[in-house]
Amino acid sequence: DLSAITPVLASYYRRTPTYPIEAMLRLIAYRVLRGHLYLTALWRELTSKPDLASLLGFSKIPSYQALWHLINVRLKADGLERIRLQLLKLIREALKTYGVRMGFEGVADATPIRSSNHDTAYNGYYKMRCYLTHKLLDAATGLTLAWRLTGGRVDEGGLLVELACRVRALGFRLRRLFADNGYSSSWDYAMLW
Repeated sequence: DLSAITPVLASYYRRTPTYPIEAMLRLIAYRVLRGHLYLTALWRELTSKPDLASLLGFSKIPSYQALWHLINVRLKADGLERIRLQLLKLIREALKTYGVRMGFEGVADATPIRSSNHDTAYNGYYKMRCYLTHKLLDAATGLTLAWRLTGGRVDEGGLLVELACRVRALGFRLRRLFADNGYSSSWDYAMLW
């Protein structure tokens, strides 16, 4: 039931949108749950499985341009983050009925994003110029609870506390946290103990 967050998406429109708001919210939720990084992969899956579009609530499959406009022009990063946070709350409440405790155990990791821009730094570990996406994932579901984008040569040591604080601000209480050695620092140990 996405009726609790339809006003969030509706606030980005001045008049009634072409496609149903709940269908677009389901599509955004589907993208998050499936882990589609690129919009083209989501659109390919949507067009190759016509039943998926009707299951999400669309009477006709939206064009790639319509999806691109929704995500990149209308919502942008701020709107997508607002919707993601509301979806996480709904997912957590839904999983409680099945006995799954979300936000109890977390996993932190960094993922490089290759870039040829000169504003990025060379990372010797990954052997490329890149940005790093630092994510704190829920261990039970694999969903991203908090994230941060940094340059490629940033010391990960001080980021774990920030990510854990963002997760706590969402109402999750981490009891265990798993991270690789790059996140170990005396600051993290002192603050998270």
